[in-house]
Amino acid sequence: MPNLSSDNLDEELNTAKQVQPENVGALTREQLTPKAAASPEGHDVPGHDHRGHHHPAGKKVVDLAGRPADKHAGHDHASGDDHGPAGDYPYLVPGISLGLLLAGIALDYYRGGFFSGYVRALWFGVAYLLVGWKVLRSAVRSIPSGNIFNEFLLMSIATIGAIAIGKYAEGVAVMLFYTVGELFQDAALNRAKRSIKALLEMQATEVGVLREGQRLVLDPLITLDSSGY
Repeated sequence: MPNLSSDNLDEELNTAKQVQPENVGALTREQLTPKAAASPEGHDVPGHDHRGHHHPAGKKVVDLAGRPADKHAGHDHASGDDHGPAGDYPYLVPGISLGLLLAGIALDYYRGGFFSGYVRALWFGVAYLLVGWKVLRSAVRSIPSGNIFNEFLLMSIATIGAIAIGKYAEGVAVMLFYTVGELFQDAALNRAKRSIKALLEMQATEVGVLREGQRLVLDPLITLDSSGY
């Protein structure tokens, strides 16, 4: 709930009204950390679409539940929804990669006649790319921004280096374990989002007061400007 005594009341109200069940899916891992919670991003939280509407300077309108009451209320945030990693079967591709890896290790051990040269390299290459292509893509995209010391680039260098010296199985295994770890983190993130959404759906939609023995429901609109409330 926003602190009405805060010096930055507008920002707190903007944050409260933007974090709604329909855009919880757009939150990232970083925005669900205690550090991010202590530094709200105001109206620019992920999932909010600024296209097709404007916000008058110096005045903001909210309802008592924290929902937008201006002309952009009700617009669609569905594009920011998060349906989990790799759709409905996030572990299917890593499972295929694991199968290829184990089969490749077995063929190496039993010295399969056909399993050598280009066949062996292609076999492990497919297993690697199944789980590693997104990491490689993220690594390449991070280079122009100068953010070279990130987990994606370091993981890519380590695994490609292993493959370059002929340690195919080791390179695939490292990338596979990293990807599975990311999936576990995404699963935990999605559970956190569901918990947040459930809590948001429990919030009160109206406020009542008792005056002279009668219960009155307050006007659902509160107009705020830069001079006070």
